[in-house]
Amino acid sequence: MSLRYRIAIVLAVSIAVLLAALVLAHRLIISRAYEEIERNEVIAELQNSSRLIESDLDALDILLVDWSTWDDTYDFIQTRDPKYVTSNLTPNILESLHVDAFIFRSASGENVAARARDSKGEAIQIAGLTNRIPDNSPLVKFPSANEGVRGLINTSQGPMLVVARQILRTDESGPPRGVAVMARRLDEEHAQALGDRLNLGVMIYPIVAGVPADVARAEQRLSRGEETIVEVVDGRIVAYEYLRDISGQPLVTLRVDQERTIVAQSARTLRALLITITVTGLLLVVNLAVAFEFAVLRRLVWLRRDMSTIGAAGAGGPLRARVHGNDEIASVAAGVNEMLDRLDAAATERMRLMETVTDQQRLSDAAFREMEEGLLVLDGEGRCTACNPAGARLLGTPAERVTGRHISELLPALAPADELTRFAGPQLYEVGGRTVAVSRPVQDRPGGLSVVVLRDVTEVLDIERLKRDLVATVSHELRTPLTAIRGTVDMLDGGDAGRLTEVQSRLVNLLRTNADRLRLIVDDLLDIGALDGGRVELARDDGDLMEITRRVVEDLGPQAEAAGVGIRVQGDERVMAVVDAQRMRQVLDNLIQNALKFTPRGGSVTVTVRRNGHRVEIGVTDTGIGIPPDELERVFEKFYRTRRASQVARGTGLGLPIARSIVELHGGTLTAQSDGRTGTTMQVSIPADVPAPPLAPR
Repeated sequence: MSLRYRIAIVLAVSIAVLLAALVLAHRLIISRAYEEIERNEVIAELQNSSRLIESDLDALDILLVDWSTWDDTYDFIQTRDPKYVTSNLTPNILESLHVDAFIFRSASGENVAARARDSKGEAIQIAGLTNRIPDNSPLVKFPSANEGVRGLINTSQGPMLVVARQILRTDESGPPRGVAVMARRLDEEHAQALGDRLNLGVMIYPIVAGVPADVARAEQRLSRGEETIVEVVDGRIVAYEYLRDISGQPLVTLRVDQERTIVAQSARTLRALLITITVTGLLLVVNLAVAFEFAVLRRLVWLRRDMSTIGAAGAGGPLRARVHGNDEIASVAAGVNEMLDRLDAAATERMRLMETVTDQQRLSDAAFREMEEGLLVLDGEGRCTACNPAGARLLGTPAERVTGRHISELLPALAPADELTRFAGPQLYEVGGRTVAVSRPVQDRPGGLSVVVLRDVTEVLDIERLKRDLVATVSHELRTPLTAIRGTVDMLDGGDAGRLTEVQSRLVNLLRTNADRLRLIVDDLLDIGALDGGRVELARDDGDLMEITRRVVEDLGPQAEAAGVGIRVQGDERVMAVVDAQRMRQVLDNLIQNALKFTPRGGSVTVTVRRNGHRVEIGVTDTGIGIPPDELERVFEKFYRTRRASQVARGTGLGLPIARSIVELHGGTLTAQSDGRTGTTMQVSIPADVPAPPLAPR
């Protein structure tokens, strides 16, 4: 199908979709809005009708006030003078007042006078009104002497508007001598009058059988609690509601209907709009088709011919597409020419890059061969795909015998390749009398190639071993003179050399303090040496870590009190775990002393001990000087002290490394948390039961 026909179809379909969308929008939005307006209007008219009935009750009540607060009426109730009745309660007077019933009832409940007429003016009796008003009738129950009662009641003559007031003197003084009641019939004539006043159809139906079907349906819904019903009946919008009697019970159904002028106007507007859009759309389609033919299609044909000519001549030739005008199609032609220029430049650049890649490959191969560290390249299955000469030398195997073999064959004690990535640091292996560090593999992607670095660390480990031996030897050698010094100090202080002067006693105490401090440093050096050398074995047993913590805190109580720092323990009542109690006491003593040392006077230290599943969590939180974020991990390095700690208190920087080593021997972790400004939390996490032996390097 040609582009011309496609464009014509697209335009036609667009207009059709526009019309359909307009119709749909009208039905879903505009039409519903008009219907809602129509519904609200008929409900408003229904409410107006109800208010007119209420205003009729007001007028009837005002009329009754004149009769009930009249001295002649007040005297009549007592004297029963027949002249009052013949003068004031004649049929003509009732007709002129538009009153269908007028009753005077004495305070004892007797009807003193009662007059009622039918729609033709004939005198009638109305049960419950003209013969006798029952004592329990709402018509004789008044809120106060000056307030009346009004509403709708159902009588033998049908529903009626009724008002009642107590009979008082003209100055509204009492006591009341009875009740005056006026009633007006609420019938079709009254409904017609309401309709004439509102210029719409108004009907009033008693709630009895035999009403029209639409009224019966509405009464069913009203009886279920709906206040107002709106329906479309015979092309007219109709609203219904209950009018309730003086006791609050439904008495009649008020029906209001009117023409659907709003919806009709909406439909006429839609038809006119559809016709206008259709005619305008057709004219627009013709104009667009003609303009598109001359402005686009013909020029595209020319561009296609130029591209065919260039393709036949070859992209690298001098031919280019012709550019006409300064619009989008001209931009396409210019873009084609620019693309051809770039293809020529890209071909040249590709040749240059190939030469550069070749040079870099040669340089990488030379670095791979000459670097001192050994390199193993493993595939996703852990087989070696490449090995440099240094790697073959460290493995003690010729390079040609390394390639193609699995890592577990080259280093039998090494974990499988998929587990090797779990190590956080290098693994040490003895190969040919030398110690080789195997790095954690580095992968380009999961399941892809990985690189393992081999490094000869024999000399480094020898130096470390010499350093540990030197520290251990010095520490042991220092303990003997320190013991002698301490013993001499105790003898001097005990008076073995005679009574000491005040200055001598002060010097002896200074000597004891520094000897004790030096002894603690020596103990730390011996501990770190033993831990580094793997000479510490844990004496594990069931222990209550909460009890251990409380004892440490109790021992450090005097130190905390002297420093002016509050200390408290919280957590579970008992926290059992399999631990070396003495070593865990050493860890807690170190952590809590550190917290006390770096917390200013008035601060606090909180120790929390809790069981968390199969692990025990111990936290030591202080409100001290805090640790900068970049030093949170370095504080566990041997002999390292933060800048802030160096300014606040003295120390060797061995306490935290010793504590971490002991916790790790238990299979746990020790970490530091701080926002860098105020306060630090040292968090210990150890397994509650004896952990499996950790996978450790040899």
